[in-house]
Amino acid sequence: MVLGKYDFRQAFTGFPVKVAASISMAPDALSFSDTNRYLELSAGIYVCLLRTGALGVGYRRFEARFDQPPGEVEATDDTLFVGFHLGF
Repeated sequence: MVLGKYDFRQAFTGFPVKVAASISMAPDALSFSDTNRYLELSAGIYVCLLRTGALGVGYRRFEARFDQPPGEVEATDDTLFVGFHLGF
């Protein structure tokens, strides 16, 4: 798992935007149950409306490959999300 976040408020005062991205990956040896591979990507942009709250929009992709008879099965999901992020 690799995570990254940059808060523009730290560098430029008056620019209340944060960007965040993450990737989670597990090969066959680290995957759960009968999964061959697991991959999740996420990226988003957040506009800080409050000191501890931000409105955001982003993209998330999920992929998993399973060993199931009669062959390999792949599950994929792409999602665009909108939400409110609370920080503590």
